[in-house]
Amino acid sequence: MNSKLITKISQVIQRDNGSQIKIAATEMYGSGLEKSIDFFVLQRNNKLENWRLLGNQPRLNYKNVSLDRYIKKGRAEYLDYVSHGEVLKVISYIGKPLSCL
Repeated sequence: MNSKLITKISQVIQRDNGSQIKIAATEMYGSGLEKSIDFFVLQRNNKLENWRLLGNQPRLNYKNVSLDRYIKKGRAEYLDYVSHGEVLKVISYIGKPLSCL
C-alpha cells in the first residue's frame, strides 16, 4: 500500500472568457509542529500572460463599513475571481493519499 500523502497541490481553472485561475495549497507546520494549510490564488487573462498573485487581505476597514459595501468593494481580491467552494475543493486534497487523484 502506498502511504504517500498529498502535501502540495494546485489546480488551473479555465474560465469562459479565456482567463485562467490557479489555486495552490500547501501543508505547513507552525510552532509546536501544528499543521495548517496555506493557499494562494493566481490569475491571468490568457495563456500568454504571466500569472498575477491575487490579494488575500480585505481591501477596506471591514469593521467600519456596511455589509453591502464590504461585499461589493471590501472583500479580498481573490474572492472576485474564485468562490469559497473552488478554494475548499483544492484544499480538501491536502493530507489525502496520492492514489485519490
